[in-house]
Amino acid sequence: AVVSTQSTWGQFSHISKMECGDCCFLDGVFDLMSCHLGRVFMVVLVLFLYKELTMGVYRKKIDMTGKVVVITGGNSGIGLETARGLARQGATVIMGCRSKERGKKQ
Repeated sequence: AVVSTQSTWGQFSHISKMECGDCCFLDGVFDLMSCHLGRVFMVVLVLFLYKELTMGVYRKKIDMTGKVVVITGGNSGIGLETARGLARQGATVIMGCRSKERGKKQ
């Protein structure tokens, strides 16, 4: 029986050669994808990035028709964006502002 002396990392041996034009980042990625552990690693990486990039985003649309919402500081900043979002969902929004002029602008 012939035993191969090539290690499991032997397929990546050309990555260490950094001659001009001989290797690029995508060659390493495609070599990684050719083995089973590489495919598992890429799936885990994609799932992790999806979780991190979409964390904290609430996507469910709730119908607020018929609800009355009072928002203080609704003429600027977070209060204004909250008032706009609730109004888009159908709520009746009452904004408490420090001055009538600034409250009427928005």
